[in-house]
Amino acid sequence: MQEVLKKPIHSLYASFTILILLLVDSSLFFLFEQQVSYFLIAYFIVSLFRAPRWELIIFSILLCSIESLLFFNYFGLSLFYLFPIIYIVYRVKSLLYMNRLYPVACATGGLIIQMLLIEPFFLGIWTPLPYTIGKIIATLLTIELFSLKLFFRGKTGQSLKSSFEA
Repeated sequence: MQEVLKKPIHSLYASFTILILLLVDSSLFFLFEQQVSYFLIAYFIVSLFRAPRWELIIFSILLCSIESLLFFNYFGLSLFYLFPIIYIVYRVKSLLYMNRLYPVACATGGLIIQMLLIEPFFLGIWTPLPYTIGKIIATLLTIELFSLKLFFRGKTGQSLKSSFEA
């Protein structure tokens, strides 16, 4: 009974987190007049490696599409790298054991597609290579922070009893 009640609360919490990350990304974009952070994409990739629900995946994809509309004036431009990331994540989860490097590799691939293929060739936005590398490193650090909960869940069911107690 408690598991049934936890799922809507978890979905509500995750949806609220995704909305907050969209707000942070768009606020930083409007403040610096360029895309500085990829918090929404980082959270999306890390949540794919958990056991995601389809409602949250679709909600995240919709918000990433709205984010690309805000940033580049093209709705759904982020789908060019989100759909390959989703496919790769599900193939990796079904074929390989879980590793800490998989979210980092997926994020790096997605960011390289966006910054070195989509932005220069579709949008005509050429960014200097050090700036691109800096954005990739910042996003990888963000993914590491988001994935701490994924890989370090801690041991449950153990108490802190003294060794002197019998």
